[in-house]
Amino acid sequence: MKPAMRNITLAMIGAALLSNGAVFAQDAQSYLPAEAAVREAVARAPDV
Repeated sequence: MKPAMRNITLAMIGAALLSNGAVFAQDAQSYLPAEAAVREAVARAPDV
């Protein structure tokens, strides 16, 4: 494989990994407040 082609391939893989990481971080940020709300609701619920 030519060095330039290898560099382009590595750059594309790196960009894909970074974009996947960013999507996961956005999901985690939207998930954590919901989790906190669920935990609070469970804590306030009477025992069954």
